[in-house]
Amino acid sequence: MTLPAQAATLRKPPSSTVGYVLNFFLPGAGFTLIGLWGWHLFWLAFVLAMGAVAALVNEATASPVGQVLIFATLIAMMVHFGRTYGQQEAKEFPSTLGKPAKIALVLGHVALRVVLLTVTTLLPLSDARSKMEQAHDMALASAVKIEVVLAQADGKLRDGPCPLSGLSTTYRDKIASCTVTGSASKEPDISLILTDGQTLSVP
Repeated sequence: MTLPAQAATLRKPPSSTVGYVLNFFLPGAGFTLIGLWGWHLFWLAFVLAMGAVAALVNEATASPVGQVLIFATLIAMMVHFGRTYGQQEAKEFPSTLGKPAKIALVLGHVALRVVLLTVTTLLPLSDARSKMEQAHDMALASAVKIEVVLAQADGKLRDGPCPLSGLSTTYRDKIASCTVTGSASKEPDISLILTDGQTLSVP
């Protein structure tokens, strides 16, 4: 009994389910799975662009239009993937893209997603921290103004260093210098400089 010189090798087709899952979590990555890395890059860029547009729309209109736009984009990508998968399946998935290149593209996309998630998480936190610090500084300035007004009401206010004895240690530790001018006027001028070099306009 003789064996054929060359046996036919059947290549297992890529899973469409895996492709859909990749597209959901990493927009466009399913196309790399079936060898069409160009469509991967297109949908990645398109989804990012639509995300930016959706953010602007949400900020401008305070409506769910942005979410609807993102949802429609994802649906369009999934439909396109389904049709493209069928076309590639009919051609037995011809691809010049090797497995290492596919893995590298998908991992690169994962790294990009991690970076974007990190940035979008840290920016709001940074903004919130900045607002908290600003509110704290304004509270400090208001406390200084109250001390000045009380000293003026008692007839003890003089031009020079601000009366800060009534302030908490936390507030006093943040003040580098505080000077009162025009103490005899109804609205004395208060120059307040913090230890971080910031100058506050006292209300």
